[in-house]
Amino acid sequence: MNNSAIKGKLWNPGAYQVKGTLSIANTQPESIQGVIGEDSKNLEGKLVEDGEMGRSVSYKKEFEIN
Repeated sequence: MNNSAIKGKLWNPGAYQVKGTLSIANTQPESIQGVIGEDSKNLEGKLVEDGEMGRSVSYKKEFEIN
């Protein structure tokens, strides 16, 4: 079997998906809330989503290892 190494760990060939999220501000520690602002008002950009519960950030990347 042909494997690829990412950060020293072997991954089998195939399709993979990586997801990252930043939940709404009131679920974050105070240190994070201080950076992102009250109700996440300091967040901007194409990854910022306005939802019923507040602003959040979400990113998804699909990739394949041959």
